[in-house]
Formats: sequence, C-alpha cells, structure tokens
Amino acid sequence: MRHQLVNVNSPTVTKLAMPGGIYRHNGPLKDRLLSDCISIASFEQGCVINKDGSLALGFQARLFEEESLNPDQFRSIITELATATRKLPTGTVVQKLDIYWEEDFQVEVPPEVPFFHQQTLTHHQGRKILKHRSYVFLRFFNVAYHPSNTFLSLGLWIKSIPLTDLEERRKEAIRASEAFIAAI
Repeated sequence: MRHQLVNVNSPTVTKLAMPGGIYRHNGPLKDRLLSDCISIASFEQGCVINKDGSLALGFQARLFEEESLNPDQFRSIITELATATRKLPTGTVVQKLDIYWEEDFQVEVPPEVPFFHQQTLTHHQGRKILKHRSYVFLRFFNVAYHPSNTFLSLGLWIKSIPLTDLEERRKEAIRASEAFIAAI
C-alpha cells in the first residue's frame, strides 16, 4: 500500500490540517462518532472492559521525584520495576497516565513561622498552582496483542469478538495486578 504525503498549503486540504504541516491521507475521510474511537465498553467491579475484550485495572501511583535519587537508587528502582513487570502475563500492556490541573493555592499562614516565610505564603495565597496525579493501568488481552489487532485497526470486525470468560479473566487480572504491586 502506498501512502501519499500532501502539502497542507494546497487549497484542497487546508481545512484538514495546520498550515505548513504535512497531512498523510490514505483515502476519503469518513465521519465517525467519538464512541467509535473510544475502546471502553463498560466499567464493572473495578475493571475497565474494553470493546476488544481486554480488561484494564488502574491504580493511583504516588511517585518520587527522580531528581532526588542518586544513581544507585535510580538503578535499584528500575530493577524493581523490571522484576515486577516480568511477573505479569505475556502480552500485558503497562501504561502510565498523568493528569494535570490548576487549583488556587490556599494555606493558613501560621503566625509563628519566620517573617519571610509568612510573606512568601501570603504572596502565593489565591494564585494558581499546577497539580498532578499519576495512574498506572495494566491491560490484559484475551487474544495475543499485535499492532494489527489493536482496537482502532479492527474496524467492524470488533463486533464479532465475544467477551468470553470475563469473570475468570477478571480474577486472573486481579491476581496478576496484586503480584505486580507486591513486587514494587
């Protein structure tokens, strides 16, 4: 299959991509619903059930600042993560998701703290600060994972995949997740 690269400054594609960029076009554009692009079928008993039959379990991660580690500590953590990952079933996908949002900085300024610390806290009172939360998702597939059978590439064939043995696979996913967490 041959792909065509088209300069988006051309009048036929300017409305499809940003000017100055390159747009890869393989055929006519199709209207799609957002629900066609999202792989989530449902949330049941603490699991995400995807339309391709895979299960995902998510956990909030409280991570350390990498800059606070010396090289030996950093290597130790990488080794622990690699060991924990080896305990997962073959084909499990590990994904880290970071969420950022802004909040107003609110803190009570105690009178017993030093003057400059009081002034610093007062200065930041009510200003926007960036908050961060991390999640780790473990995704377990019911068929061998391969780029040619990911959710978006399956197209209409996805409707013929049965969600078989869901309860048994959920128990196995929870067991594997618990082993992963215990190893970290």
